[in-house]
Amino acid sequence: MMEIEERATAIARSELFQGVPDALVRRLAERAEIQEITAGGVLFEQGDVLDKMGLLVEGKLAVSAVINGLEVVVNIHDPGSWFRLFALTAHRPTAGRFRGVFPGKVLWLDGDETRRLLEQDPEVGFVVMTRVATLIGDRYRILMQAIRRSLREEWKGLEKQALQPHIRG
Repeated sequence: MMEIEERATAIARSELFQGVPDALVRRLAERAEIQEITAGGVLFEQGDVLDKMGLLVEGKLAVSAVINGLEVVVNIHDPGSWFRLFALTAHRPTAGRFRGVFPGKVLWLDGDETRRLLEQDPEVGFVVMTRVATLIGDRYRILMQAIRRSLREEWKGLEKQALQPHIRG
């Protein structure tokens, strides 16, 4: 079990909350839930709707998505990485399956409650939400690169199949 001080330290060091006032970080830490993850264990499936955002405190998470019928790993989260950031804005389906690569811990924050706390200090909320938008944009680019790679591979396979009858003839 992580004590509140350990939770606060993990939140304060994370990419979203660096430089955020200690009082806000402590309030988030007091409300945070901890979940143990196992190697190979699925935290949630592609398409699940969650109202929480997660901070990977220990371990490693693989994010995979089904693209053209194949499960493709599109991102790896290391300690200090946030995920399910849409929980701050809207309860949307997850874009991928999240599975533990190594055992570890996830710190969960309720998205609605976190947003309400950020709204109490608009300057801090603006900084955090700008960081959220940047992270979502970065991850979108990573996903699009994985989709393009998958489509290129599928296209190469189709070209090869299409050329086979002509090569034999």
